[in-house]
Amino acid sequence: MKHRPVRVCLVGCGAIAEQAYLPSLSGLEECALVGLVDLDTARARMLADRYGIEHVFSDPSRIPDVAEAAIIALPNFLHQPVSCELMNRGVHILCEKPMSITCGEAETMVQCCAGNGVRLHIGQIRRMYWSSRKVKDILDREELGRVVSFRMEEGIPFDWPTVSGFFFDRSKAGGGVLIDPGVHVLDLLLWWLGDNPEAVAYRDDDFGGGIEAECCLDLAYGSTAGTVKLSRLSRLRNTYEIRCEKGAITYSPYLFDSITVQSRGKRRELSADTKTDFIGYFRHMLRDFCGAVRRDSPSILNAETVAPVMRLIERCYGKATRLDLPWLRPQSV
Repeated sequence: MKHRPVRVCLVGCGAIAEQAYLPSLSGLEECALVGLVDLDTARARMLADRYGIEHVFSDPSRIPDVAEAAIIALPNFLHQPVSCELMNRGVHILCEKPMSITCGEAETMVQCCAGNGVRLHIGQIRRMYWSSRKVKDILDREELGRVVSFRMEEGIPFDWPTVSGFFFDRSKAGGGVLIDPGVHVLDLLLWWLGDNPEAVAYRDDDFGGGIEAECCLDLAYGSTAGTVKLSRLSRLRNTYEIRCEKGAITYSPYLFDSITVQSRGKRRELSADTKTDFIGYFRHMLRDFCGAVRRDSPSILNAETVAPVMRLIERCYGKATRLDLPWLRPQSV
């Protein structure tokens, strides 16, 4: 029983399903993909035919009883209701990030998971990267001493090939750059440094109740202060710098297998023995989920450990002020 593949349905056939989940699931011994679910059954059938999947459904409630687990790859506002509906049926869940669009929804998901005795994992894929784990190991062991400050910048012009376009509707996305992709950045920060930083200040460019394309956060862990800058409009430095008493770590969100460490006046690049690409790390995540389902193995993607990032995002949105955009100021003639 422990070695039998986990029977999984993929709920949602958008871009993340097509570009990541389906290629990762293909040929993965730990998983048996038994069906696809999407309102657009023509698209679901097209993908099912491409990957040799027999069953297509238009509604998550029609997932067959043979499915033990489901991957939720739907627009953000559907993560909580669909996950809870399936968990109430005893189905284990791997839910795409962000976990939900509100802190209350995230808490409901954690409670539903506990009440039904199932596994609920969140697809915070960057926790799986060798580089992210190495940073955590260095910080946990205090190899460079106490963290003094941090500066995290991530930004590229938005080019995700979204199928539904939900990213641009606040009621469906929950927000803009802060909640996605910022949830990746903040989740790593909380995983590395602790769950409950103080949100000192939050500024974004949402002037009309829409979604923000750029934002800046000032955060603090006691005397340890730092900034996070995010953009969907322009290419930023795309580096995270964590300064410690005895040195510093430089991390790139787009380099999965290496980091740079500075200590004692020297810079060293630390690299994984074996390189893994993006699809490879998705397979790691899926194996981790299947191991938790089949063998009750521990996981770093448990929803309870991810939920604090939703509390931080909600606090930031609750105290938002506007970025200083000088080109919008009235000009004297």
